[in-house]
Amino acid sequence: MKKNVLSNMKKAYDNIEIPEELQERVKQGIKTGKQKEGKNTTICMKWSFRIGSVIAAAVLAFGLLLHFNEKAAYALSKVPVLGNIVKIVTFRDFEDNTGEMSASVRVPEVKVTGKDQKADEDASKKLNAQIKKYTDKIIDEYWKDVKETKGKGRENMTIDYEVITNTKRLFSLKINSIVQINTSSDEAKVYHIDKKTGKCITLEDIFKDNTDYRAVLTKEIKKQMRNNMKTDKEKVYFIDKKGMNWTGVGKEADFYINNKKELVMLFDKYEVAPGYMGACQFCIPQERIQNIIKKEYFLLYISHIS
Repeated sequence: MKKNVLSNMKKAYDNIEIPEELQERVKQGIKTGKQKEGKNTTICMKWSFRIGSVIAAAVLAFGLLLHFNEKAAYALSKVPVLGNIVKIVTFRDFEDNTGEMSASVRVPEVKVTGKDQKADEDASKKLNAQIKKYTDKIIDEYWKDVKETKGKGRENMTIDYEVITNTKRLFSLKINSIVQINTSSDEAKVYHIDKKTGKCITLEDIFKDNTDYRAVLTKEIKKQMRNNMKTDKEKVYFIDKKGMNWTGVGKEADFYINNKKELVMLFDKYEVAPGYMGACQFCIPQERIQNIIKKEYFLLYISHIS
């Protein structure tokens, strides 16, 4: 049954004639990747966030909060400690149902605690500021759509989170967001803390200096894409096709390390494949990258929370 559904979706995709203008916009969207602020749902790419001043956004958010009776609060939570120096201490939690539109939001705040109080506070502030900036854009866009459509936009927005890695060395928090209008936009953003240093880290930090890790990862992922398409004709990726070529792993690419000590690379819907393929992920076995990784991040696995 699932196979037939995928097959039908692929046929529908193959029959779509893509205008040159749209192809160019798609290529630009893939090229800018995570650095681009949002996604465009009109062309089934990452929907774009409208940019406004900080003051205007604050005023709009406050006005809409009163007008639409958003049930929002920052609540202290009795949540379990997730490691020696990292724990979730508060979260923003609200739901909204306005006309034909709805929102369900859970946003955590993370606290880093250790020997260096100032450094830990700085790390906490930096991480929470990143989480807030990312989620606020999605939330603000929803409220703008509510106001512009007077609740008739038939839009559903969900933001949630999960701790996906928790070892003696590494803590990883994944923020999931889904926005459904005419089509759905699935995004994931993963934040990491090195428990030894208390600092936020990115993909670059888990690899040795002066290594072309992005090229290595890109080569491995493209190899998996080709194998997937060879074994399953219903699968399609943006490679080896004129005008729709994925350019490779970016510096801000999302990842986590799973309980098999594999590096898992995450890609949002439309980022490396047509929409019917959904969000994609690729597991990179440690032996494929063992010469260039910092192995301390792949050792001492104690828990994996999903």
